[in-house]
Amino acid sequence: MKSTGKTRPALRTENGGEDDRQTLWATLVFHPDFTRIGARAALLSWPAERWPSPRDKHAIGRAVPDFSDGLPIGDPHVSRRALTLSFKPAGLLISVASESADCRIGADRATEVLVDHAQLAVGVPVRLGHGVVILLRQAASAPAVYGTSIDEDAYPGTSEEVRQLRQLIFSAARSHLPVLVLGESGVGKELVAGAVHRFSPRADERLVAINMTAISEGLAAAELFGSTKGAFTGAQPRSGFFRDAHKGTLFLDEIGDTAPQIQTQLLRALQTGEVQVVGGRPEVVDVRIVAATDADTSAESGFRAALKHRLAGVTLEVPPLRSRLEDIGVIARGRLLSSEQGAALLAAAVEDPRVAAYWAGRFFDWLLERWPGNIRELINACDRELLDAAGRIQNGQWQIHEPTTDFVTDVGDDRLAEVHRASEFEVAATARALGMSRPTLYRRIRAHPDLRLADDISDDELRESVARWGRDERTLSRHLEVSASALKARLKSLKP
Repeated sequence: MKSTGKTRPALRTENGGEDDRQTLWATLVFHPDFTRIGARAALLSWPAERWPSPRDKHAIGRAVPDFSDGLPIGDPHVSRRALTLSFKPAGLLISVASESADCRIGADRATEVLVDHAQLAVGVPVRLGHGVVILLRQAASAPAVYGTSIDEDAYPGTSEEVRQLRQLIFSAARSHLPVLVLGESGVGKELVAGAVHRFSPRADERLVAINMTAISEGLAAAELFGSTKGAFTGAQPRSGFFRDAHKGTLFLDEIGDTAPQIQTQLLRALQTGEVQVVGGRPEVVDVRIVAATDADTSAESGFRAALKHRLAGVTLEVPPLRSRLEDIGVIARGRLLSSEQGAALLAAAVEDPRVAAYWAGRFFDWLLERWPGNIRELINACDRELLDAAGRIQNGQWQIHEPTTDFVTDVGDDRLAEVHRASEFEVAATARALGMSRPTLYRRIRAHPDLRLADDISDDELRESVARWGRDERTLSRHLEVSASALKARLKSLKP
C-alpha cells in the first residue's frame, strides 16, 4: 500500500477501546408509587479504562434526574437536592447535600461515604427521605446486540445483566439449537427454560419438564423413552418423556447430577434422534432440548464431554442475585403483588407515610443481604413478610409496631406553622419548641401545604429574591419564610 504521509484513524472493534463503557446507574428499588419500582437513570457514562474526572459532579433530588419512566423521584418528602456525587481518584464520594435532606447511605446509614470501585460494582443502597430507596451501581453498558428481547415478565429484572440475558434468551429461542442454562441454585433457571420454549417456533407444542435427579437408573430407559406392556416385570404401556415432548421442548433440569448410565442413554438418543422403546421398536422423535444445572459439568467432574457438547448448542449463564441487586425491587414487587393482601399493603404506601417508611426499610435491608439462595430466598422473604403483615392490619388500619419512623401526629398543621414562624423558620429552634426530632420536623414541613425549606427554593427564585431584596440572609428569610442559616449556605453556592 502506498503511503500518503497522513495518519489515518485506527479501526476499533465493537467490543474494545472507547466503545467498552461503564455507566453509573441510579435505580428506584422502592418508591411509594410501586409502579415506579425498577425505573432507572444513567447518571454518567465513561470509557472503561478511564475513571471520570474529579470535575464530574452530579446531584440527586426530588426533581433530578429524570428516570426511564420519564419522571423524577417526585416524592415531596425528598429534598430538591438530596445527594451530591463527586468522583475522586479513590472512588465515588456520596454525600448528603444538607442536614435537611434526611438521607442514609449504605449499611452504616451514613451521611457521607467514599465508595471504592469494587463496592460501586456491587452497588450502594441509599434511602431518600423516609419512603424512597435507590441503588447506585456501576455496570458495563450492555449493547443491544440482538435487538429484540423477551418480555420482562418472562424473566423480571432491570439490571444491565438481565437486560442482556433477555436478549440472549430471545436469540436462542428463535434458533433450533439445544440450550444449556447454567447458574446457581435459585436464580430462576426454570424461568429461562420456560421463556426459551415460549418464544420459540415450538411454543404451541408441549413443554415437558423432568428433574433428572428423580429418575432411577433401573427405570430410566422406560421413563425417558417409553415401554410396552410386559416388557419387564410389572411393566405397563408408557409413552416416555421424549415421546411426550415430540414436536415440542424437553426440559432436563438438574442435568449435571444425572447418573453416568443415564448420561450414556441420553447421548445415544440425542446423537441418533431415535429413542429405543423398552420392549418395542426404535422411534424417531423431534424434540428441542433445554437443560439446566448448577453443578460442575467439566470432564473432571465426571460429566461426559460428548453429552455436554450435544446439550450446549447455546449456553445461557444466569447471574446470581448478589451481582445485580437492583433487580430486588421488581422481583419483590412482583411477588408481593401476586397476592391480594400484598397488593393492598403496597398500595397503602401512597397514602400513608408510615406504610411507605415501613416498606422502604424492608427493601433497604434486602439490598444489604447476600442472598445465597438467590431469587428463591428473596421470594421466601417476601412471603414471610406477608405473614408478619397479617398481624398489622386491624379493622382495615395499618398498625406499625416497630419504630420505623417517629411521625408526630398530635401537633396539627396550624400549630406547626405558628411555632415555626415564631422560631424565625429555624428548624432546630422549632424542633426544640415542639419536642420533635429534626428528621420528623423536616418531613412534617415538606408535607405542610404552607411551609417549605430553603432547599425547596429554586436557584431562579433565589436570584430574583436577591435582586429584589438584596443578599442579607435575614431579610431574605423574612420574605421567603425559610431558615436564614440555611439561606446563607445557599447564597454561598449560588451562581450568578
